[in-house]
Amino acid sequence: MKKKKNEYEYDFNEKKEYYIYLYACGRKLRKKKLAVIGGNKYRTYEEWAGYIKQKYCGITTKSLEDFKRFLRYKVRAFKKINGEYGGVMVPFVIILFTMLFERIYPDTDSVTNFCCIAGLVWIAGYIIVKFVYDAKVALMYEDYLEVIENMLEKRTMEEKK
Repeated sequence: MKKKKNEYEYDFNEKKEYYIYLYACGRKLRKKKLAVIGGNKYRTYEEWAGYIKQKYCGITTKSLEDFKRFLRYKVRAFKKINGEYGGVMVPFVIILFTMLFERIYPDTDSVTNFCCIAGLVWIAGYIIVKFVYDAKVALMYEDYLEVIENMLEKRTMEEKK
C-alpha cells in the first residue's frame, strides 16, 4: 500500500482514524474494518479524545501546529466538496428527470422505462452515499481538529506559566 506523505508524516492514516472514530461514535464495524483499527477500540468520545492526546503528546509544539494546519486544510477541502455536490447534482437530476419523462410519455415500451428509472435510482443513490460518506469524514476531521487545538491551547498556557 502506498503511503500518502502528509498523512503518515503526522502518524495519521485517514482510513484507520476514520474507522476508530466511527467505532467511538457507536457505529458497528465489519471484521475487516475492525482488523484495521486493531486494539484502538474506544466506546466514548472522551476515550477517543484521550487516545489522540496520548498519541500526539510527544511531538513538538511546532509539529502540532503544522498538523493543525493539515487538519484545517482537510476540513476546508471536504466542505468545498460537499458544497459542489449540490451544484452538480441538481442540474444532473433535472436533466435525468427530463429524459425520463420524455421516454415515459411517448409511445415507448416498459423495458426502456424500467432501464431509465433504474439508472436514475442508481446514480442518485451513488451520489447520496458519496455525500454522506464525505460528510462523516468531514465531521471526523472537525473533531480531530478540536482536540488538537485544545492540546495546543493547553501547551500555550503551560508555557506562559
